[in-house]
Amino acid sequence: MYENYRDALYGSIKQGDTACKIDLSKEIIRYISQNQKLIYLVHRYSRLGIMAEIYRQKEEENPPVKGFSINVLLKILEMHFILEGIGMNYYEVSKEFGQLLRGKVKQKVTKVNEETKQEIVDWNAFGNRIIQLSNSFLDASKGNFQQFMDTLSRVIISYDADIDNSLLKVLDKTNYKEIATTIALSLLVKKDKDEKVNNSNNSNGKKGR
Repeated sequence: MYENYRDALYGSIKQGDTACKIDLSKEIIRYISQNQKLIYLVHRYSRLGIMAEIYRQKEEENPPVKGFSINVLLKILEMHFILEGIGMNYYEVSKEFGQLLRGKVKQKVTKVNEETKQEIVDWNAFGNRIIQLSNSFLDASKGNFQQFMDTLSRVIISYDADIDNSLLKVLDKTNYKEIATTIALSLLVKKDKDEKVNNSNNSNGKKGR
């Protein structure tokens, strides 16, 4: 993990003129040495990860929150699945559902220009919906099982999103926190290189100068 993510294993929070830097690799070691579950580490920094993602999307020059890479948090969550003996297939299926849902959100905010037949994505609406959904699943991961199921059902209906039946069959009070957290984070991961905020292809179809 260190070799693949060593440049992203950090986060910083700006307080006034001072930036507090957090080394996530040291945090992982601390949690494991104290027999604390890594999902609690992920929960601790997920909100900051979302905040950092918002600032990245807005291209803020000096954001108060940096780092806390979503991919790193997902990797730590994967480690949690392994250490706790939770089936890795649940992790993979949950990630796939988060990515599927991300695609469904994009479809919802995409319109076709009747004259040019060109698809136009409202990237602002897309970003806002993704953040909102991610926060909803994070909230559900910290709530009770019924809250998670209510959130999941609402999202499936709203976005006409299919979820793997094998996952639905095993969902219970022992694993929903991990599954909800995986969905929340995977929603924030870009699907492909073409998915990006592009000011020349926004919701009103105007071209950049």
